[in-house]
Amino acid sequence: MKKTIIFTLSLLVSLISFEFFLRYSPFEYGTSPGIYDKEIGVWHKKNFSGYSISECYKTKYYYDEKGLPKSTKVYDENKNDIVFLGDSFVEAVMIENSGIIHNVLAKELNYKYNVLNYGLSGTSVVQSFMIFKNKVNLNKTKYAIEFVELDGDILEVNYQSHNKMARPKVYLNFKSLNKYKIIPPREITLKDKIGDFLGDYQIYFFIKKLIFSIKKRTTPSIKEKKKTILNLSQNWLNLEASIYQSYLLAKKNNIKFLLIINSKKVHNRETLKAFLTKENIPFMSIQEEAQKRGIVLHSLSCEDHWSKESLNDIAKIIFESGFIAPN
Repeated sequence: MKKTIIFTLSLLVSLISFEFFLRYSPFEYGTSPGIYDKEIGVWHKKNFSGYSISECYKTKYYYDEKGLPKSTKVYDENKNDIVFLGDSFVEAVMIENSGIIHNVLAKELNYKYNVLNYGLSGTSVVQSFMIFKNKVNLNKTKYAIEFVELDGDILEVNYQSHNKMARPKVYLNFKSLNKYKIIPPREITLKDKIGDFLGDYQIYFFIKKLIFSIKKRTTPSIKEKKKTILNLSQNWLNLEASIYQSYLLAKKNNIKFLLIINSKKVHNRETLKAFLTKENIPFMSIQEEAQKRGIVLHSLSCEDHWSKESLNDIAKIIFESGFIAPN
């Protein structure tokens, strides 16, 4: 009994010491930006700041009182909103705040609109539709710009692809463009509560990596699971129908909608473009638009996310496209 108490106390002291070491040393890794959300599964913490860290960057990011990547200008109730929807390419916490796409476009528009970023890392167009529906103030929104990271989303839109190590997410299973079943995020569990508690501490990421490393040895990888999804017909339906529902929601609320396709695979682009053309959904292939202008969209040196320069170019392409009318 005595040895057990000594071991427990030693472990506790070690963890506390390690936490202090991480927090006040060059090895700081930041705390978790996510918290359980009953509608989406996970959402950003409100009034939060942290660090996004990889091999080629260490960037401090900020979320506002709504849990959105912070805007460079204070929200103005007298102005209409422009909203961005998408995944980590839109959220872009690896980029200095002023260089994130919503802030660049706001500057291009001379701050005539509130430009808000509803991007959420690890999501697809399925979650984007639910974020649009449940999080965005539709009465104030004049324009909605949704990005689809097509080559990844075509796999991620199927709830069977969900990584159990990841936080819960809402999914949709479509029968047709207009008929779907909501697969809500599971109810919050003790595991989620513990994760949210630990997420306020630097040690959270190291514990998560340790658990992931152990599970990786005994369970199939996400890539292996994706290989089992040979028939992508349901995936395409989920993807196209989610975009269609976002478009309908925008149309119903007199919001001008634009889908921006981010895809390096020509076959995927052409398949989606054919659907969007058929349904009269406004779209832009960002790779093709950049190529027309002689612009090369560069990624960060250590990962696929766009660089600050590329986000600046994309914001200018949107601005120059005429999609947003002068206010």
